[in-house]
Amino acid sequence: MTDDGRVNLTIFSMESWRRWLVKEHNLQAIACLYLFPSNVLCNLYDWSKEFVLDRKQLRFSALRKASSSFNRARIYWLAMQDMYYPLAQPRIKLTAEDTKAMVALTRAEAVNKSKKMIAHGIRTVLFALQLFSTGQLSDLKCIAATWKELLLEQDDQEWSYFSQKYETRWKALAEQFPYDCAALADPELLSMPTFLHRLHYLVNLPSFQSSYQQGIERELFGLIRLERSSPNDTQDTSTSLISDSSCSSCSSSSCSSPSPTNMVHLLQAYFPKYEIVKDMYLDATRLFDSMVNLLQTDYNRMLDAVTANMKIKGTKFGQECAILAKPHTHYTLLFGLSKTSHGSALQHLISCPWTHFEILEEYVLQNPAPIVFPIAEATPSSTEQSASSSLSFAIV
Repeated sequence: MTDDGRVNLTIFSMESWRRWLVKEHNLQAIACLYLFPSNVLCNLYDWSKEFVLDRKQLRFSALRKASSSFNRARIYWLAMQDMYYPLAQPRIKLTAEDTKAMVALTRAEAVNKSKKMIAHGIRTVLFALQLFSTGQLSDLKCIAATWKELLLEQDDQEWSYFSQKYETRWKALAEQFPYDCAALADPELLSMPTFLHRLHYLVNLPSFQSSYQQGIERELFGLIRLERSSPNDTQDTSTSLISDSSCSSCSSSSCSSPSPTNMVHLLQAYFPKYEIVKDMYLDATRLFDSMVNLLQTDYNRMLDAVTANMKIKGTKFGQECAILAKPHTHYTLLFGLSKTSHGSALQHLISCPWTHFEILEEYVLQNPAPIVFPIAEATPSSTEQSASSSLSFAIV
């Protein structure tokens, strides 16, 4: 129930609830197993028959959720302060998604959301400690005292105050988690190629977290770079990546696992309910191709200008490359290409550091046109000097 007395319902299918509770060990789902009978409106299935406590998964789930809650609390709090207690420089740079969410909130709502996220983070750790200790939840109101404490906090405090007081609190509690937790085998992960494991992990994180969306996009770019590094220069470059991925958990030729022929088919095979992942991959592929094309065009134009300026100015190749590339945002990539023998923008983007890749990504998203590099004007003196040197060479 919300603060204004309205009932807030979340409806799950049987399969999605099974994933949330049994596979992911979501602490909110686990808490539902231990509700007092008076708080259960209807119960048509005994989920305790399926739920088996996986201590390592519980530890992972609790730490992930607590960290996520405090990250959201920090975003809400810093954004609220930038709106109502601004400094010369903003405290936080919001994504478009977070900006849209903040604009719809009043100051009181933003403060309340931030404090609730802090409480959720600490409650998650407290729930996990109960499960580690007794195997069940016996105190569902364990966060009540902390929540009352949070309600008394002033909203003109800097986030560092809350971080020092509350974030250190949940981390100290988390230090009590056991470290000797054995993980249960995950058949879903065993059935897919290992290079999809991290993407699988990110996809299954809460979708409302914009930082997770960014993580998925970065992982998709990683798959594209891996795909394009294949020795095959054909359009279907992922074949070598997945030639042995029909089933990583068995070697039988009669295995019925899917054998996709490219990365899109891979995503469809292992992420059937995440159509958005396939669409994100196709968008990332188009952006990657745009990055390659722009970098190659700019580099080729820079080479033409370098060649011309070396003849006119008498400068060296590396010196002239640095002069021409330096004023531009993606200087590191242009200059880096000039120091490699292959001169291929594609090969450079496949292997360059992520920081350089992100620079070009942001640059391309601004829709820049190819660069027109300046060519020095030939002066009479330089022309005469060039002619003189040519003559003296001929005489010698």
